[in-house]
Amino acid sequence: SVSHRDDKLYALVTSFAAVSLILFSTPTSPYGQPRNVICGHLISATTGVVLDYMKPEMMPQWVMNAFAPAFAIFLMTYTGLMHPPAAACCTIYVSGDARIKNLGFLYVLFPVMSNTLMMTGLALVINNLSEARKYPLFW
Repeated sequence: SVSHRDDKLYALVTSFAAVSLILFSTPTSPYGQPRNVICGHLISATTGVVLDYMKPEMMPQWVMNAFAPAFAIFLMTYTGLMHPPAAACCTIYVSGDARIKNLGFLYVLFPVMSNTLMMTGLALVINNLSEARKYPLFW
């Protein structure tokens, strides 16, 4: 039997808990605006896949586990599309087992972007149910 601790996809689900916190508890945060959420995840997941494909054999895994999310954070900061929880998507891919790495670039589309788009869509609906809230503040 497989417990949640043995399942690497469990880490991806828990990383989206941080996204939910930002989208639904602090919808006015610049980090929670649709552009940052969607593009931050796109940058981070793509960075993880590309760097994993380009990883030199002599590079220890622990170095890649530190370098990949740091580089993803650099790219998000440089582009102005910072979304802190997105860095977890990069880490999950580069440190993942064969089941995750066999997805290759599909990892970017499913589960990362599909979940990101669904959560952002829900945030658009739920955060605008109350007249006291306005979401998004910018696109």
